[in-house]
Amino acid sequence: MAEILITEDKASFGEMLKSNLEDAGISVYLVRRGREAIQFFRKEKVEIALLDLKLPDIDGIDLLRELKKFETDTTFIIMTAYGTIERAVEAMKLGADEFLTKPFDIDDLIAKLTKILDERRLFYENILLKDEA
Repeated sequence: MAEILITEDKASFGEMLKSNLEDAGISVYLVRRGREAIQFFRKEKVEIALLDLKLPDIDGIDLLRELKKFETDTTFIIMTAYGTIERAVEAMKLGADEFLTKPFDIDDLIAKLTKILDERRLFYENILLKDEA
């Protein structure tokens, strides 16, 4: 299971994110194209998906739409250097949980992702405890 899937076409930015998140103890898988993200979702469970809005093969909003079809409980975060209010609203209506404008502070991102992962673990631990009771 990948805790976080990053879909980012800019190699240096994607590698920087991956490196920083792994240094923080987070399991990360990095892809460069939207179609790779779709293939990955077919095989793996993803807790958080960080999706770039501008990808070479598919628009990030369209990618979000495709990934939501898998009916997972994945948390979706859209990130872009080209953010507009309209695009943010559109992403949120389609089920994005967050919309980040690049550049963003990596420490803030790590804190946000760690909080999401911790909340997810607590949620599932509570479900397991209820099932055992």
